Amino acid sequence: MVQGLNCNGPEEPAAAGASWCPDLTGIPGPRYLAIVGALEQAVEAGTLAPGARLPTHRGLAHALGVSVHTVSAAYAEAERRGLVSGETGRGTFVLGGGASAGSFFARRRDAGLIDIAINRPVTTREHLDAFRATLTALGADLPEHTVSSCRPVAGMDAHRAAGADWIGRRGLRLPPEQILVTNGAAHGLLVVLAALTRPGDLVVTERLTDNGLIALSGILHFRLQGLETDAEGLLPDAFEAACAAGDVRALSVTPCFTNPTAAMMGTERRQAIAAVARRHGVAIVEDDVYGHLAAHAPAPMAALAPEVSYFVTSFTKTLAPGLRIGYVAAPAEAMARLATHARATSWMAAPLLGEIAARWVSDGTADRLLRRQRALLEDRHKVLARVLDGFGLATAPHAPHAWLTLPEPWRADSFVAEARLNGIALPPTEVFVVGREHAPHAVRLSKGAPEGLALFERALGILAGMLHREPEPRAHDI
Repeated sequence: MVQGLNCNGPEEPAAAGASWCPDLTGIPGPRYLAIVGALEQAVEAGTLAPGARLPTHRGLAHALGVSVHTVSAAYAEAERRGLVSGETGRGTFVLGGGASAGSFFARRRDAGLIDIAINRPVTTREHLDAFRATLTALGADLPEHTVSSCRPVAGMDAHRAAGADWIGRRGLRLPPEQILVTNGAAHGLLVVLAALTRPGDLVVTERLTDNGLIALSGILHFRLQGLETDAEGLLPDAFEAACAAGDVRALSVTPCFTNPTAAMMGTERRQAIAAVARRHGVAIVEDDVYGHLAAHAPAPMAALAPEVSYFVTSFTKTLAPGLRIGYVAAPAEAMARLATHARATSWMAAPLLGEIAARWVSDGTADRLLRRQRALLEDRHKVLARVLDGFGLATAPHAPHAWLTLPEPWRADSFVAEARLNGIALPPTEVFVVGREHAPHAVRLSKGAPEGLALFERALGILAGMLHREPEPRAHDI
């Protein structure tokens, strides 16, 4: 790291926060990526604290001997990765929590932090006992195909039949031949979007969406555009306008408990969006990982427009994170192409996990654990509603997360950073934002992550205390 340089340019006074000037000597590749890499290292190491303002574009360009365009490209890439946030008229600031979107999801959680960041189901001894019982049964009578097979790529016939059965309970009834077994929903989305899109294709989604989809847009190089939403989710008029304005290839949507806002889309809204997709020939990629949690969720969009729909689900968000098996339901004519992409990305889903899932679906374990999950979420919902009463919460009794709108003068980044200092891990709100839109002043709270109801209530109590006071004044380098 180069120390003591004036990164504000030749005619601007130096400031302490503007002294971040990375040493790029000997780093191969494009200069803008070298700057981003150095920035990421500084954030991870804590050299650049949350809220620190970076040098001006012109100042850093002068200090490093590169063009202003190079620095602008670096800052834009850093913002895309969730490292920084650029604010018109104010500058570019390091995001709260000291982590990019990627490192936030990759790193281990620090010891002592209460985790209400990761979105997962509540797990208890009952879940462990269910795994042990099934594994014991498998140990006594292990089907040969669970250890010796690598075909068929779409999954074992019995596993596909179990998937059709499980999806059928959501109101989408298809034959097993239209089911692809995947290594979870993230793998399912990868397979579907890889099959549907080419680099440069346009995919639309909610303006706040799952970070995994945002990451996929970078991996598969399709353009991702966020559309306006309301309390019920995606707006049909916004979808119609996007389709009319350009060549939209696919809509990726989470109608049940949208991540992160917990919106539940009603039947009429689903019908309206399905009608737009049909009219414009746009594929619907329906992420239904939370759908089974809702006791009375509307029928999937895939049941309304099956000829253009790709329905993705799994067990990891409803039953147990360790049961990383999912299913894709798709039009019959798309199955061969999906299987090709499944083979390219993992060959086939793990047969042993597929066997566990199939047994749970057939012997009632899945239904029992699903009922248990709803009850556990109801308990946590009651605590959430009581402890954070009076604040702007969007959630539902069976939703796995809640969307908390922060009162003034709190900002999302400062709230996340302050929570971490108080022992609470929250996800940076920026990781859910599509494109370069500004993050709203709100945070997602996961109901399932903390171990035990008492720990969950303790975490909420700490957050409530923060909400009842103004942010701690903290000096930042400017």
